[in-house]
Amino acid sequence: MERVLGEHLTDRDGKLHPTAKICEPGAVLALYFSASWCPPCEAFTPKLISVYERLRQRKEKFEVVFVSSDKLEDEFKEYLQKMPWLAIPFENEEAKLRTSKKYRVSGIPKLMIVGHDGEVITSDGRRAVTKDPEGLEWPWRPPPLIDLLGPSFVKTDGSSVGSDCLKGKHLLLYFSAKWCPPCHTFGDELLAMYQTLKDQGKNAEVLYISQDKTEEDFNLYFKDMPWPALPFSEQKRTADLSARLAVSGIPTLVVLDPDSRVVNLDARDAISADPEALEFPWPPRPPQPFYELNGSADLDPLDLLPCFLALVDDLDDSVKTDTKKAFEVVGAEELDVCQAEGKDPEWGFYVAVDEGDGLTERVKQQLKVEEARAEIPKSRRLVILDLYDEAAFYDASAFCEGEEAAGSEAEGGSAAAEPSGKGGEGAVNGGHRCSLISADVLRKAKEAFKMPGRGGMPRMHVEDPS
Repeated sequence: MERVLGEHLTDRDGKLHPTAKICEPGAVLALYFSASWCPPCEAFTPKLISVYERLRQRKEKFEVVFVSSDKLEDEFKEYLQKMPWLAIPFENEEAKLRTSKKYRVSGIPKLMIVGHDGEVITSDGRRAVTKDPEGLEWPWRPPPLIDLLGPSFVKTDGSSVGSDCLKGKHLLLYFSAKWCPPCHTFGDELLAMYQTLKDQGKNAEVLYISQDKTEEDFNLYFKDMPWPALPFSEQKRTADLSARLAVSGIPTLVVLDPDSRVVNLDARDAISADPEALEFPWPPRPPQPFYELNGSADLDPLDLLPCFLALVDDLDDSVKTDTKKAFEVVGAEELDVCQAEGKDPEWGFYVAVDEGDGLTERVKQQLKVEEARAEIPKSRRLVILDLYDEAAFYDASAFCEGEEAAGSEAEGGSAAAEPSGKGGEGAVNGGHRCSLISADVLRKAKEAFKMPGRGGMPRMHVEDPS
């Protein structure tokens, strides 16, 4: 956990403590994402203090770590004075951001209960503490998923079916609702997939977990589904499942194996990309060194990690090839280091090579590429996206080798293509010589990003990052 939280934590008196001391085997940590300016946080903090003190009196190996979202250090210190536990130091912005990204925190207050090794026990510690103010169920390990599903389900004809109907099957939990337009679109895809799985003899079942607001809407939406559903009356069970599986939006499709273990927490895109069910049951793909930016790419790293993006869609094919080779090399280096150290990847890598691709064009609009290049042709050829950090991005094009100067064709002559390669000036395309993005360029930009002030790279914000 030191790699995530940092080597030292601070108490309310400003004294530093080694993080390793609270991460001994058997210890349980509560990571408290909060801020002084947040009214729900102010309401929850006293409840957490009460449970914390009870558990400490019982000599439980339990510690809370405050991960602050305060903007000012004085506000952080004043808020920490109310807390009897430790905190990531205010100035350690990297550790706070790293911790938030690792646990996919998108709002506060948030209480993550984790083991000494950082493995999640429950992502809904706030709910657990509120329901159990005495701490009698500490450390609030959730029950097996099969128990949360319950003993029986309802069919479209109103009859009930027991949980035995799920035994030995992959289970697709479909969180959806009548009021949700994207759910109707995905529902058609899921219906086609359901039939495909049946035709192929796959042992699978879908279970509808309604997010409908009324029983009437539930009945109207469910009546055309060929699979069973959790009864609408089971609102608590529905809420428990949503919390356990971290469902934050719909439609969501969670895939469980026959032993009720999670295969994929969000298989919606996987199903859309695999209409013939060739990759059933759609386990998450292992991270790749880099992705070409298009609709089939894994875009999850963009939400959580700093990501390199090379916008070479309008350049010569040889430049695209060289750029992809550079991204392959540095992306593989990143994966190798993370695997050796037993940690998750800390960078994502994307190359836009398809001119006119809808996703690429939308990204270029959001980054205002056309306006920037009207002033400086080389602008925004290589950027670092850090969407988790207030939708920020940095123009790293200054690290590129060579210049994007007008070629002789622009002056009335002809432009001869120059071979691209490491150390060269790139290839001429449409009268402009493109800058080269080599592996060394990416390495230098990575090091600059780690420096104070991001090595002087201009910081900007993405327009409408959704």
